[in-house]
Amino acid sequence: MPAAGARLVEIDRRDLVPIQEVVSFESPRVPFAVAAVLAVAAVVLAVLGLGEPSIDGDLTAGTVTLGGVDPATTPVQIDLTKPIPLRVNGIDADAASLKVTVLGVPLGGETVPFVPGDQGATLPAPVNRYVMAGTLTGELVLLRNGSEIATERVEFRTIQPPTTTATTAAVVLLALFSLAYLESNMRRLRRGRGGFANTIGLAMSAALLAAALVGAAWILLGHPPTVITTAGSAALAFAAGLSASLGARRIGKRHRYLRRTRRRQT
Repeated sequence: MPAAGARLVEIDRRDLVPIQEVVSFESPRVPFAVAAVLAVAAVVLAVLGLGEPSIDGDLTAGTVTLGGVDPATTPVQIDLTKPIPLRVNGIDADAASLKVTVLGVPLGGETVPFVPGDQGATLPAPVNRYVMAGTLTGELVLLRNGSEIATERVEFRTIQPPTTTATTAAVVLLALFSLAYLESNMRRLRRGRGGFANTIGLAMSAALLAAALVGAAWILLGHPPTVITTAGSAALAFAAGLSASLGARRIGKRHRYLRRTRRRQT
């Protein structure tokens, strides 16, 4: 038989306490505030950047000219639809290659031989204009008998805009995917239905969104990404995601309790 309830006439007013004193929930404000601070730091780092692409330069000023300028001192403006003239002075090289580096990884770079006495060559564009354009970091390598003898960091400025490239499309898709995944995990945690996988998913999507922001700063502001910038911004965003997930879980705990209370009342 059902348990008998207490009779109202037998209840003293001192026996009644507010529900907030019986059931309490931790406030989500502090985790959300920490998440906001970390998110702002991640955005600032992604936009401003930190460090420079690391390529050791072996050439002294005046040793080579690339596209009519000295790459050791001057950014090289290039047209990705045309070959790039190279002249070498005072180095016994018989071949050269020009590559594009992204996060320290060299891409492309066809090796072109030339006559040592002439010391001149035309190098193909290091990347297709539909793949990547804008402000790029490159690597000029001089070779003799198939062995590298000198390397120089090159800063490119292409006449083609970066907004019509596959790189831009990839950054946009990454940003959209990250936002959708972040919102989905946040919604489940706030409703009290999410678990550990949603917490990690939210943090990972925040880190991916930071990486997309680094790419956007590269495309729109001309700041080539570095390992320090990308890793630092992603780490800050990951921490922001973890803190935001804690706040969302606290909201979800309250919503879950209210749902159970309503079910008992019906």
